[in-house]
Amino acid sequence: MKHNQWVILKIIGTVIIFSVITYLTDIPHIIKTIKNIPPSTIILALLLQFFALFIYSIRWWLLFRALLTNTLHYTSVWQYYFIGVFFNNIIPSSMGGDVIRILYLKKKKFNFDILISSTFVDRLIGLLTIILFGTFSAYFAGYQEGLYLLIMLSIIFLFGILLVRYKKPLLRTLLASLYHIKKLSFFTHILRKILLYRNKKESLMYAIFLSIFGQCIILFIYYLLGFALGIIVPWYVYFIALPIQYIAASLPLSIGGHGVREGVMITIMLLYGVDEQLAIALSLSYFCIYILCSLPGGLLILKKH
Repeated sequence: MKHNQWVILKIIGTVIIFSVITYLTDIPHIIKTIKNIPPSTIILALLLQFFALFIYSIRWWLLFRALLTNTLHYTSVWQYYFIGVFFNNIIPSSMGGDVIRILYLKKKKFNFDILISSTFVDRLIGLLTIILFGTFSAYFAGYQEGLYLLIMLSIIFLFGILLVRYKKPLLRTLLASLYHIKKLSFFTHILRKILLYRNKKESLMYAIFLSIFGQCIILFIYYLLGFALGIIVPWYVYFIALPIQYIAASLPLSIGGHGVREGVMITIMLLYGVDEQLAIALSLSYFCIYILCSLPGGLLILKKH
């Protein structure tokens, strides 16, 4: 019952956010503005977005495959990644698609623990990459706090590497202690799987590279759409906006983070002097691009059923 109430609250939150955006803006004018984007730009943005999703699917596949004892070809699992992307847009969680993907592959007799571990590490790498992008950009934008955050993250990251590398007995003792606590046994078991990645350096390096590459593509799509709309802002503005967008969309406030994501982008663009109507047009145009690129996942579901 509580779960159903939470879902209803998210649906209401999504409706309220989009209603506020609609009320405060001239929707016919925004639609007209979006229509002025050249078709060639729309097509290029669609191709780039789909390519970015393809890159992210390879990143997850590499991490998943790294913990398996047998060979796993990309062609065996790619469709489940896109099914997950589709569900991310229609169920009350920005990570709900990950759960759907895991459940589909569990039915295919893949190891449940490895599915969860690889998905967690995939998300973690994506989050760390986008935070580092935003931190560097904040520094270039003149925010000294960006440098401090970068130093802090570097120290934490280095400490984590040293802990995993040189304190294995301590970690084993800690995990063994937690494992006997009934409520934590499942999580400690998953953590054991996650720690196996310390021996998968090549897979991790490839995943980090693909994450950086994918983020660059997303940022270029925003820049491309912004340029077509006549938005002229420094390149680092998009780098700053994306991490905040990502984190805000992960909060349980709306369906798939919709509305929240758009609201964050609009707010940041307004802070840099962009016209309100153009800021909303940019946010909604990317929203449409992303939704269109997630539709193949829906077609794959129809094909399977």
